[in-house]
Amino acid sequence: LRARLPGHRQPVVDAAFSRDGSRLATLTASHELRAWDVRTARLLSAQGPRTVAGTRADGRNFERVALSPDGRRVAVSRYERV
Repeated sequence: LRARLPGHRQPVVDAAFSRDGSRLATLTASHELRAWDVRTARLLSAQGPRTVAGTRADGRNFERVALSPDGRRVAVSRYERV
């Protein structure tokens, strides 16, 4: 453990690194999304439940987070049905 990344109010359910390892995205079940600079442990962006695209107040939670290859865009998803 090199650094703590404070800020989420709920447990983190998923995390993803950018391809080059310079950025990290973290996601909680309550739709809190954070983007971090890995080298400095600095918070780059914070999105709450009302600002994450696709959030619905139906009790279903996001489960996965992914970063684009360049690390500039974040995608979140949730399991519905197969």
